Amino acid sequence: MNIENSVKNTFELIKKINRKMNNSIISNEEEKEQEENIREISEIINRFNVILENIDKLNKENSEKLLREFIQLHLVIGDIEWQYDQLHEIIRKVIENIECKNEISDNI
Repeated sequence: MNIENSVKNTFELIKKINRKMNNSIISNEEEKEQEENIREISEIINRFNVILENIDKLNKENSEKLLREFIQLHLVIGDIEWQYDQLHEIIRKVIENIECKNEISDNI
């Protein structure tokens, strides 16, 4: 499974559970924002692959170009990390909201 599919599948599962719980674990706004983030993943992965190809093709003697490509690699990996962090935050919120619902149910 690739990065893009793993993020999409995880979020689809969260949306499915959210619907079953009357849209009470994430807001519509959060859902829309995460869907936008997921659409960006494809572009980020494409940039990542292009950078890797560029590094592979570069003359290793040209340290200036090599340095620029590694800087780009660093930045694109940061973008990938941010995407996972956003999904991680959503999952944390889901956990908190489910725990809160359980506490309310236990106190009734």
